[in-house]
Amino acid sequence: MFLKIKKIPKVNWSSHKPYNFRPKFSTFFFLCFGLMLFGLGEGLLIVSFTGASPWSVLAQGISLKVNLSIGTITLLISIAVLILWIPLGQKPGMGTIFNALIIALMIDLCIKFVPTPTNYINQLILAVISVIIVGIGGNNTKKTIPKVSILKETGWFIFNHSKGYDLAFKCGTICPKHLPAHGHSDQFTFDFWKDGEPIIRETGVSTYKKGFRRHYERSIVSHNSIQLGEKNNQFIKWIEPLEIWSSFRAGRKSKRLDFDSGKHQDWLWLKASHDGYKKLVFFINKFILLNIDNEGFPILIITDIFKSRSKNKNLWRSYFHMMNDIGKIKTNKNLYWKTHHSRRWKSTLYVSKRMSVA
Repeated sequence: MFLKIKKIPKVNWSSHKPYNFRPKFSTFFFLCFGLMLFGLGEGLLIVSFTGASPWSVLAQGISLKVNLSIGTITLLISIAVLILWIPLGQKPGMGTIFNALIIALMIDLCIKFVPTPTNYINQLILAVISVIIVGIGGNNTKKTIPKVSILKETGWFIFNHSKGYDLAFKCGTICPKHLPAHGHSDQFTFDFWKDGEPIIRETGVSTYKKGFRRHYERSIVSHNSIQLGEKNNQFIKWIEPLEIWSSFRAGRKSKRLDFDSGKHQDWLWLKASHDGYKKLVFFINKFILLNIDNEGFPILIITDIFKSRSKNKNLWRSYFHMMNDIGKIKTNKNLYWKTHHSRRWKSTLYVSKRMSVA
């Protein structure tokens, strides 16, 4: 199983970026704590006189030829390895520097203050203890587990990631049949947050008074979703998943046809479809993928696929409402679409790892 691991796991106290020389306290604490355990285990293994690990066997061999301690030789070897990084274009971070210092120090402290057991059985016991300590120090992690919640009564689907990113997706009934007063044309809308701060969010409600503003805030235009329309000659007719009447009434309402969600490796995913555009298309499917990369930034991929019923040209437009203080967000998004064949369309929003709250 360990041979299949291809990237470093992210944990609650991981630094959000590499080469971070001002980490949060938990990051710095677990860095030093893990390195102290690792160095302690290395030192105990040497003291047990049952052998040395690959990490320290070279230092132990050199120390027998020169008048320097194993810890000192370990530090000098680490410095030599760092010099070899230069032609590779690599640069050390805080963890690299503390790795060399703390492990070398702990090895020398163990050799100086921990006595060698007098019999072979006790030496083996100390060797086993040292290996366990090294394992704890080198794997001092708690896997970040994303949570997936489905609120069936409200039709909301929730992603909660332990890195502070939350996504709420509406995939249920737009409104109860008997109570359309507060219903919005918000099928397949979503909101996206980082540590409680909105990144992408719908506009919300500011008034119940009849008029343009009220109609706008109930329409799909004020939500983060896709809208389809039909072009006949020079006339374009845009369709709403919910047929809005006046300030509180509603006519035709879309229904959810299919829904599924899950986790695959580090990706959270969902797919859903509804019949709000059944006059124009045979189906419309939405796919959402969410992942957090090794630097702690989100990767959000949103894809809509639909197949046309009519010979008239179908149009689509996607709405994404960014938070008001756009200056606090770094974004790099590409909205593109491609034709599978004459009446099948696909649009994708890809939000790269540059999307984060500063």
